[in-house]
Amino acid sequence: MEAAHAAGLLALAHVTTQGAAELAVEAGVDGLTHMFMGGEGLRPLAERMAAADVFVISTLALYAALSGWPPPASLDGRIATRLNAPTRAALGRPPAGFPELPGAGTAALATAEVLHLAGVTLLAGTDANDGPGRPFPTVHGAGLHLELERLTSAGLTPAEALSAATSVPAARFGLRDRGLVRAGHRADLLLAEGNPTTDITATRSITAVWQQGVRIV
Repeated sequence: MEAAHAAGLLALAHVTTQGAAELAVEAGVDGLTHMFMGGEGLRPLAERMAAADVFVISTLALYAALSGWPPPASLDGRIATRLNAPTRAALGRPPAGFPELPGAGTAALATAEVLHLAGVTLLAGTDANDGPGRPFPTVHGAGLHLELERLTSAGLTPAEALSAATSVPAARFGLRDRGLVRAGHRADLLLAEGNPTTDITATRSITAVWQQGVRIV
């Protein structure tokens, strides 16, 4: 942590347990790259994290997948129609080589709620990647829509969840040219039907996408 800060860098830690989170916070971490499952003493830890301005990347959709939510059969049609068959089947399915954790989704969500109430900044993130031989259950793109929904279940307003996926991470990681719809910023834009500031699932009703000013959908 000290070497990173001396070099002008952020110091991040990958944690999954409250003990690891406590160790990282004590060492001076800037952010945690996983939600963790809290227990006794979580509230004092959350207050220390808020006071130290430590952020957490949420990954709630991953914990939900490990606990069997949502089953692929229940996938929102607005997302399902944009995915190929292997990706559609993977979404929400426990990944190969990982143990199923029936209570993981609920426990991670409860931790996120305590952190949010304490004033800890949450950034939307899914841990999306490709597993051995098949897509991971929190697939790129589609997994983020589920993450936004989980963040609102943890107590964030839809507007706060949108910020957690756009302007807040851009600011935290010093990306000064993106994250906001503003002159001089990258024109990475999503046009959706409906109002995601009142219904976060409206982000799934995509009508157009622009990447650096070029329409791609």
